[in-house]
Amino acid sequence: MSDSHTPNLAFEIESILMVQNEVFALLLKTLNDHIQVKYQSTQAAPMDAHHLAMFIFLLALFTYATALVVEVMLRASGSNYHTHVGNIRLFAGGLAAILLLSVLDPILGCIISVIWVCLFVKIAYESFQNFMRNNCCGTPHAEQATWEMSPRRGTKSAASLETREGKTQEEMSDSHSLTLAFEIESILMVQNEVFALLLKTLNDHIQVKYQSTQAAPMDAHHLAMFIFLLALFTYATALVVEVMLRASGSNYHTHVGNIRLFAGGLAAILLLSVLDPILGCIISVIWVCLFVKIAYESFQELYRILCQIIDAVRHTLSRRNLLIDL
Repeated sequence: MSDSHTPNLAFEIESILMVQNEVFALLLKTLNDHIQVKYQSTQAAPMDAHHLAMFIFLLALFTYATALVVEVMLRASGSNYHTHVGNIRLFAGGLAAILLLSVLDPILGCIISVIWVCLFVKIAYESFQNFMRNNCCGTPHAEQATWEMSPRRGTKSAASLETREGKTQEEMSDSHSLTLAFEIESILMVQNEVFALLLKTLNDHIQVKYQSTQAAPMDAHHLAMFIFLLALFTYATALVVEVMLRASGSNYHTHVGNIRLFAGGLAAILLLSVLDPILGCIISVIWVCLFVKIAYESFQELYRILCQIIDAVRHTLSRRNLLIDL
């Protein structure tokens, strides 16, 4: 049973996120293609004809991307909160897909939304139950009280408790090894897929928005597009360098990865500001908090490495002075 159970855990950690993200990307690509066909012969763009729906869609899209990146980080660190962040991701992804569908066909969008609401309510209820169970229920204390109240079965209870503790430690070690495998193999892939999905969706809607106008985004938003292209090439360069540093076993891949995240977020926000400047400002304020946290952690790591270098230099100079004195 344990041999058949371990591959299921590996599949859960390594594949569920990728499959769900591929399904979401497939939905968005298909819907965006049909929106392009629908509006290519009209003067109005979806951002003009369905401004509120598109505003909420872009907000849900960036919520999905942010939740996916945070969920991957929580899974890699072994935190139990990745389930709740994953539910937020599912809700945001479903909302984004339904809003795009409502732009194409409002009646079908309402029908699908009613069906999906039932699923989301079930997921939210289960997530709330898990959260309350993990934070409010004292399972170890309850087991200890039961053991103390049954002295006749103390030996049996203690043995069963030791057996459960052994199983728990074995499960924790298995989940820890799987978490490490997930961190090494999948974080870069998931983050890059999220970035590609954001850029593809935003580029499609920018193309639809400007196909009926004479001006191009490079002319109407020259500074924003200039910084976007700079951030895009910074992202690509940092990704290549980060992969090379990871392959060589260097510890500096973390700092290059933080540069990659910052450049990718900046590029996505700049494209969003071309579509909707107000929403671009809102998302930028939210993402700045995340970038400040990442920059602070990176600064702490750089400070630690600098202190190690200074200590090594001092030790070398002191040994050199001792040799000179001798």
